[in-house]
Amino acid sequence: MSTFFTLNQGTILYVVAQADYFCTSSCSSPNKNISRTSEGLYCHHIDEDKAFKLSEKEYALKYPFDYQKAERLVYCNLLEHLLLHIKIAEKNKDIEMPNVQELGIGGAVFICWDINSCYYRSIPEWKNATRSKIINDTNNYIDILKYFLRITQSDSRYNRIVTKETIARDFRGNIVVEVFERI
Repeated sequence: MSTFFTLNQGTILYVVAQADYFCTSSCSSPNKNISRTSEGLYCHHIDEDKAFKLSEKEYALKYPFDYQKAERLVYCNLLEHLLLHIKIAEKNKDIEMPNVQELGIGGAVFICWDINSCYYRSIPEWKNATRSKIINDTNNYIDILKYFLRITQSDSRYNRIVTKETIARDFRGNIVVEVFERI
């Protein structure tokens, strides 16, 4: 059975990046021309379903540089980014990763903390566009979190990582009550 989410903003439109994520094959520094966070959009490596932490040099060097190419990157809002990572985790449930590094899970939890941090008034200015999209779409966010819990609680590797408390936290480690109570 497939589960689909219809976000209030309408159809999800993924746009290919105009520049590679890392400037060179040595992955010395991320390309500054790829950021669109001021528009509320995040860059997602489409190869994250088969590779781990592609935005970090240490890990990026372990995979083909083609994974860093513009045509392998898409922009999405933060809720869509969360859903992509949840889908990656769900798809890869049966794949054994080294050092308990399950694909998608860490990214999904990190994105939850990022989203939950938007519920506070003191966020960086560049995040204002993201915040307004999150606050205006809380119902869909809660539905996505419930879906995330359902798939993680049915897997012994995931249920030790993902709990209601874990995904209701912000970057400060505080539980965001308005999220926690609705999950």
